[in-house]
Amino acid sequence: MYFNTISAAAQNYDNHQFVQLRGTGIVHSRGSVLCYDDTNASRAGIVGINERLCGHKIAIIGLGGTGGYLLDYLAKTEVAEIHLYDEDVFNTHNAFRAPGAPSIEQLNHQPYKVDYFSEIYSRMHTGVIPHRLRITKDNISDMDDMNMVFICVDSPSARNFISSYLADHNISFIDSGMGLECSNDRLSGLVRVTVGFHGHYNHLKDAYGDDVANAEEDMYKSNIQIAELNSLAAALSIIQWKKMLGVYHEHSDGYLNTVYSVAGNKIAHQKYEDE
Repeated sequence: MYFNTISAAAQNYDNHQFVQLRGTGIVHSRGSVLCYDDTNASRAGIVGINERLCGHKIAIIGLGGTGGYLLDYLAKTEVAEIHLYDEDVFNTHNAFRAPGAPSIEQLNHQPYKVDYFSEIYSRMHTGVIPHRLRITKDNISDMDDMNMVFICVDSPSARNFISSYLADHNISFIDSGMGLECSNDRLSGLVRVTVGFHGHYNHLKDAYGDDVANAEEDMYKSNIQIAELNSLAAALSIIQWKKMLGVYHEHSDGYLNTVYSVAGNKIAHQKYEDE
């Protein structure tokens, strides 16, 4: 309505120029990490809110399923850098639990996961940086400069090692885990998202728990992952991170552990005492 009102004079003066004006123009603001401007944010009037994410350096450890969806969400923000860590190649089974639709030719080529995803999302965000690495004691210091680390590994022992290092060095992280099993010819299980940041690490052992870790280890051996649950884990993680940065309202003092039950179709939030 506003466009027609404002542009009516131009249409009367020169209809050819009016048609060109009406065409969609792709704009890239100088200095932006996005390859083209976020007109969705400007259209909704939330540019200022989204700018709270500017300058942040993010790491995603693991791109088997949840990590890919996290990258999809993060590439649509103006974080400064998105570092991808995974040493594995992108195979057919990954295609069925990751965002997008790879071609047969791409799968036959068997690209590294970090290269496959960085090529796609670098079309939208200039700060996607691939690392063909498994995080070990020899390179985990890469996390020291990160503002947020998303842990999306499929091994509880690797998760415990990474989260312990991050806690010891006061580095903020959000860890997601999924434990699914087939029972009575149906799938059941849990999706968990756990947050750790400065002054809030004592809850990790309780949130993970030895019994839970052992149960997850057994469930991970079956390697059941489903795209919508990977996406859910990523969505819960990114929403929690944005709450921490003041993008979303938080009516409580913050939840440090969130668990979605497939069978119960419920999300339970757990809050712990500050350290």
